[in-house]
Amino acid sequence: MDRGGSFLKSSKSPPALPGLIALRLEEDPDSLSGVIGITPRDLSHLRLLEGIAAEKTLSRMGLLFTLCRMAQTSLARETLGHAESRPPCRNDRKKAEWKVLKESLLESLRTVLTPPGVSFSPVEKVWDDFRTVSAGWPDENPDTPFWRDFRKVCERYVFGGPSSHFGKMDKPERWDRWAQRGQEGETTPVSLLARDLMQEERIEHLRFPPLTTEKISESQNLIFGNLGKDHFLVRPHLRGVLHETGPKARMGSHPLVLALESASRPLASRLASRLLELSAWAEEGPLMAEKSLLFGITSSSPSSGSGLAWAETARGVLLHQTTVRDGQTESYRILAPTEWTFHPEGGPFKRWTGQHPKTADRGWPLRLDQALWIFDPCTLVQVAGDGNPDRKVREKRKDDA
Repeated sequence: MDRGGSFLKSSKSPPALPGLIALRLEEDPDSLSGVIGITPRDLSHLRLLEGIAAEKTLSRMGLLFTLCRMAQTSLARETLGHAESRPPCRNDRKKAEWKVLKESLLESLRTVLTPPGVSFSPVEKVWDDFRTVSAGWPDENPDTPFWRDFRKVCERYVFGGPSSHFGKMDKPERWDRWAQRGQEGETTPVSLLARDLMQEERIEHLRFPPLTTEKISESQNLIFGNLGKDHFLVRPHLRGVLHETGPKARMGSHPLVLALESASRPLASRLASRLLELSAWAEEGPLMAEKSLLFGITSSSPSSGSGLAWAETARGVLLHQTTVRDGQTESYRILAPTEWTFHPEGGPFKRWTGQHPKTADRGWPLRLDQALWIFDPCTLVQVAGDGNPDRKVREKRKDDA
């Protein structure tokens, strides 16, 4: 993030590129502070999946999305299969579920091994070990090389000890003692960030209902009826209620997450959610497939010629819907976790950034950078408001939908 110049100045936001989130820094005329608004993403690139043969839609999916490619292509295959009355066989489904799980675990692991504000890749000293994990494949066997290497990297570079010990944390004091290790020389990017969050501003906890694959299954008719509306794709809701998806939604009942929320530490609670989920998979390996929402793909055909598929990913629920007529993809819709997290009308991220940062507070850019990393480290974000509408103040990786 560019720290130079006055951070909060009024400026017109430039048009966002397709797939990019735009944040607007706006002055408050009544005080020396500002607020942050969110411009919905331009999803016009999804039109490239329509008006072509269904098999070309599937092949184009892999070209459009580089991050979360396995989840995107797996859901596309299921969605198009149902639309053409070719539902997947059980073996193909199981293989796809393990592939999507691997992608999600590696994304979460890469996230906590990457310092905020830098390119989305692990720090140099752990790169070789991370690459070894990436080369393996998870399955039902707990002794497969993937699970052994995954556990080793988690315990050596993330938790600094047995995963089971980390998973038993239940009080903010224990979390802070673990974070203090960043001051004692045993540093990892995530322990340093956790230490910084010990100083995070205490704000009133705002609870949002969790959006998980279970909730999608309960509400699929409602969602299917709304996916044809463009505004729903950028401002999703369930009967007017905004939801939260991702690790926080899946791990929200853990004692440590609840305790950090009660202590008015929203960023620490979200970081803890991601780490607790990683520790559970590192400790139990494939046994977690029967317990965690992070494993599994669900799909159906709500009506003739249509397909619907969804799955949990590292950042939350990803949902695909398509309609096929005479072998041609008539419509293709993707509802990504980003649209829930960066909801322009008050989603979890905006409710945190909606606080009024003082223009004289030089620490605010860093806190915004940390928040972006904790909420969604994979999304390309443009911040406008420094007087230069062409400058991209913060970027990471381009999001997948």
